[in-house]
Parts: sequence; structure tokens; C-alpha cells
Amino acid sequence: MEIATKVCSMCGDTKPLEKFYKKSGAASGVQSSCRECTRDKTSKLRAAQSPEKLLALAAAYRERNPEKVRAWNAAYRAENRNTLRARNAAYRAENLEKFIEKSRANVANLTDSYVANTLRLKVPQVPPDLLELKREQLRHKRALKELKEFLTESEKAK
Repeated sequence: MEIATKVCSMCGDTKPLEKFYKKSGAASGVQSSCRECTRDKTSKLRAAQSPEKLLALAAAYRERNPEKVRAWNAAYRAENRNTLRARNAAYRAENLEKFIEKSRANVANLTDSYVANTLRLKVPQVPPDLLELKREQLRHKRALKELKEFLTESEKAK
């Protein structure tokens, strides 16, 4: 059985059809240039563009295709779970003071993430009304603790 081949319009090499990207509008069903040449051409075009333009293009794509991006990110995280954990652990170890400072700020300001964490839930799982009620409860607990400390101090002073 003969393998279907095609000559690449860029490099001139004869290659099997599997080495070409598909193109439904073409007579052969594939692009005129092979995958390798197409990748090289695309890389050179991207390198010639400014980084700002590339960032803008990527942002526009993410805005137009949020479901695709979300699915791709989820698949990537699932496939690379251990690598990502190791990378995040190394970053946390290198920036421990930064994480401690941020954690203290979250506790002091009663951020949504801190309040949801006290409920042992993620922020999207907690209704906004419940977040506010829990935040108010935490404020009252803190005020009560301060009052107890003040009374203890004043009794010691007597």
C-alpha cells in the first residue's frame, strides 16, 4: 500500500501527509507547508512582534474563550500536579516572610478568604450573607477577647 505524500512548499521535501497540518479547504486536505516549516514561520513571526502585542493577543484570546482556557488550565494542573506542588513549595520556602505577612494581613482585615477558611470552605462556596455574618461574629469575638484582657490587666493593677 502506498503512503500518501506531498511536497512541502517551503522546504521542498517530500513528506507523508501526517507531517502536514490539516486544512479542510485544500484539495489534499492538508496545508501546503509541513508542520516543521509552519512552526518555524510562526515562531519567526511571533519573535518579530512586540511583547506587548503578544500579551494583548493572549489576553484577547482568553477573554473570547474562557471555557477553553479554563479546561486547558484544569487539564494542565491535573497532568502536572506534583511538579506544580514542588514549584509552589519552593517558592513559598524562598518567600516565607511574604506569605506570613500576607496571612497576618488577611487575619487582621478579615478578608473573604480568611472568613471562608474559618468555615472550612472556599470563597465561591460561601454565600455573601454568610460571609458577612461570620465576619461580624469574628469581630465580636475579638472585641470580647480585648475586653477580657483589659479587665484582667485592670484587676492585676489593683
